[in-house]
Amino acid sequence: MASLVLSNLSLAGVLKFLSYPFLHCYACPLAVAACPIGTLQHFIIVGEIPLFLVGFVAAVGLLMSRLPCGWLCPFGFAQDVLRRGGAALRIREIKLPGGLTQIISRLLIIVVLVLLLPSLTSNPWFCRLCPAGTLEGGIWIPFVRPGVRTLIGTFYWFKIGLLAVTVLLALSSRRPFCRFVCPMGFLLGLGGGVAALTGSRWHKREFLLEKCNACSLCGKACPVGLDPSTSATGFPDVLVESLNCIDCDECRICPTGAITQKGS
Repeated sequence: MASLVLSNLSLAGVLKFLSYPFLHCYACPLAVAACPIGTLQHFIIVGEIPLFLVGFVAAVGLLMSRLPCGWLCPFGFAQDVLRRGGAALRIREIKLPGGLTQIISRLLIIVVLVLLLPSLTSNPWFCRLCPAGTLEGGIWIPFVRPGVRTLIGTFYWFKIGLLAVTVLLALSSRRPFCRFVCPMGFLLGLGGGVAALTGSRWHKREFLLEKCNACSLCGKACPVGLDPSTSATGFPDVLVESLNCIDCDECRICPTGAITQKGS
């Protein structure tokens, strides 16, 4: 909630030369900073290397991996709220694929929508299709800038449709956008097991088999579909955990203390 408020204080755009450490649309009327993925596409289109952006994203990833996804991202928070609302309405949860499927899906998004198509068409295709951008910017801009209403056409309603599909999925499944679409989460996850604050041998979590009663509560609580009761012992387990885990600590719901902080 604090991140949601702080990232939307507007400040008259004076800090929009900076990037958020998570996905948040530059076009949002209240946005303080810029979306790192949108900024990356801009530099691809103009044919320049965004040195500051690359350094910033690398620093965040190597410092805390995907912790901003679990604790700071407003769109991730919105999906959490939607799923809790869906559960309250007794909407049956849809089990989505996990593991390498999530990694491959986000990698394809980066290659096709973030890198390839913008370079070929000079159009920021990920931004144009992003449901987070539609929610945070696309819906509100016609209200605060009446002049753009004449530009609304078929593509605008297509974007609204993509947002509606995302909302419906989020009501019935856990963080579908974060798990299968978000390129920012993928880039931050590259810091994975070596991140200074969260990486120290696979996110500083320890699984104590002797305390586990096989209740599966940790797996049910994980918003990205990991099974925390299975130790990451080698490839591809380590890759899956480091790229998918958002360090939300929901798995520490464990009633027997089988999942704990290393050294505690």
